[in-house]
Amino acid sequence: MNWNRLSICITRRSLSLWMMVLVVHWLTTPFAVQAADLALSTRLVWGTNREAPKGEDLKPVSPKLKSKFVNIFKWMNYYEISNKQFTFPKHAGKKTRLSPKCEIIMEIIEDDTLQVKVFGEDQLQRTVKHPLKPILKDGELFVVAGDDKDSFGDAWFLVIAHPNIDEETEEKK
Repeated sequence: MNWNRLSICITRRSLSLWMMVLVVHWLTTPFAVQAADLALSTRLVWGTNREAPKGEDLKPVSPKLKSKFVNIFKWMNYYEISNKQFTFPKHAGKKTRLSPKCEIIMEIIEDDTLQVKVFGEDQLQRTVKHPLKPILKDGELFVVAGDDKDSFGDAWFLVIAHPNIDEETEEKK
């Protein structure tokens, strides 16, 4: 038996095995990156004591969300202006327009903390931070609020939550 020939055969098989491992790793890497994407739901809500204006596409918020609001805030009616669900890579931010007057930029900073910049009429209104774990794992709502400049006594709420927050609630019932 020729030992040189045997060692070349073993080396070629090892090389083939290593190439196969690298190809599998290379092919599955995009899926690993996608798994690290962050999925969130954002809702822009209007709080008021008045009825919804006729002709506007506003619907009342879910009973679960309304129950959380009425126990804390003074308004009787809460209308959903927009509801968007999306994913974005944790290492990159996400800019989203929620209404003609409201836009947000979300990004992950320092150890899984969500930073949200809220723009009203293209002006930075505020920057707020919240840990991600309570939103994604515990089902907490992250709420940012402000006065409605167009309607005295009313308010707007930006609600950031797990994308399946309403579905999870239905399953628990």
